[in-house]
Amino acid sequence: MFNRIHLFLALLSSFCLLGSAAAADLAILPGDVTLTGPHAAQRLLVADAEGGAVVADRTGQAKLTSADPAVAVVDGGVVRPAGDGDTTITALVEGKKATCKVKVVRS
Repeated sequence: MFNRIHLFLALLSSFCLLGSAAAADLAILPGDVTLTGPHAAQRLLVADAEGGAVVADRTGQAKLTSADPAVAVVDGGVVRPAGDGDTTITALVEGKKATCKVKVVRS
């Protein structure tokens, strides 16, 4: 099984970046998630990135929340379906914010 650093590198091409250009940007990996079926789940990783490269794992410090818990819930870094639809997951770490889109189908 991949460790977190290998997962960061494998998913690097699909992350979303938001934040200050002067410091490392915060990213959620993967950047977009589709959950199909009631038992689907996806672990989210939160990282600092500079110049397209992951420089630090911030998952342990991140507060992850769902914009619509009726569609998807996030607990312990894992997002799970609650009902069909689209929502956004937000990660907050030391004043930095990143988001990723989640689509739930056939929940």
